[in-house]
Amino acid sequence: MGRDRWTAAEYRQYLETGREPAGRNERQQRIEEAYAKAEREGRVMVLDIPADAAPKKSKYGNEKETEDGITFDSKHEHNVYRWLKARKERGELRWVFVHIPFRFVSGVVYWADFMTIRADGTVEAVWDAKSKPTADKREYINKKKQLKVEWGIDIIEVMREHYDGNGGYFSQDWPIVP
Repeated sequence: MGRDRWTAAEYRQYLETGREPAGRNERQQRIEEAYAKAEREGRVMVLDIPADAAPKKSKYGNEKETEDGITFDSKHEHNVYRWLKARKERGELRWVFVHIPFRFVSGVVYWADFMTIRADGTVEAVWDAKSKPTADKREYINKKKQLKVEWGIDIIEVMREHYDGNGGYFSQDWPIVP
């Protein structure tokens, strides 16, 4: 087995002992033997999960939705996409980009929900569909500040409360008025 296919643990073993790790088949056999021994000793619990078991519910109870081949994490995010898409169809926007990565100097990546480009080709805004619990998370707040410092971009948070009831969103707090 080539050294480029070793795991970190296998490489450490090689450095410590000078012996190459066992091949994939030998290693798999040792794993199976160790599992069988643990099972005989009662240290392994086997769970019978029915095939029709319901999938795990998301942390905030969101349901994923799909449109135009894009999967959205929530109905709210999907509705924001529909609103931005309608603005694009009316000619207010040239492009609506979805799930855009912004890489920071630290190596951390922030995935924005949307970025809109005006008809004249300038960046209008970076939009993020948020709920109160996610907007208040320290991790998000830090990334929001870091995006402003490193990229000079403000994030416009679209909260569920901003929905106007007519298929659109609006807030007096936004720095731009769509």
